[in-house]
Amino acid sequence: MSAASTAAAPGRKQLRRRLIAPASFVALLVAVSLAASGLLDSGRLLHLATSTAGEVRHLPPSGRLGGGEAAGDEQGGRIPRIIHQNYLGGAEALASAALQPKSHFRKEWWRSCQTHHPCWDYVLWDEAACEALLAGRYPWFLPTWRAYNTTVLKSDAIRPFILHAHGGLYLDLDTECLADAGPALEGADIVLMAEVGGPGPGQKIRRVRLRAR
Repeated sequence: MSAASTAAAPGRKQLRRRLIAPASFVALLVAVSLAASGLLDSGRLLHLATSTAGEVRHLPPSGRLGGGEAAGDEQGGRIPRIIHQNYLGGAEALASAALQPKSHFRKEWWRSCQTHHPCWDYVLWDEAACEALLAGRYPWFLPTWRAYNTTVLKSDAIRPFILHAHGGLYLDLDTECLADAGPALEGADIVLMAEVGGPGPGQKIRRVRLRAR
């Protein structure tokens, strides 16, 4: 698996450059904090509808999720309590795909992330929601995104935009959560994770960032 990071859009305050690599999960986890609360646009968080009960909890129509709480303690919590996953076909298609014998993910895996994070908001992004986000916040990228000819490319490309817009955690659908991520995120602005047994977590991205200085 590979880790992804985000950069602030032109004219926006840059995210603080701090990389940490706790070992709470065994799969990709990317967490981004909007260090200044003003970066959250009040009323812009999406309501995502689903006909599959219990799969998606609706986000409140406010930039202050969960009373404005962030992961971590009172002295250092920065990362909004939101878990993001995406499946462009939507919740019903995802539930159906998870039942296939050769599926790379299972319903109990993403439900484990909801179970271990009961106070976090959970969002499953479908294609319509991704289009709405790009059209409203990043219209310059929308033609490029529409031109991608596979769902994999579209899914990969939308992640940094979701995190830049809302902050929180992005988890691939083949991620199984074994514990609450909150304690590992205390005081962090950006968290990059990698597979156990792979190269050091975030090392490739870290080297690129160091060379760019």
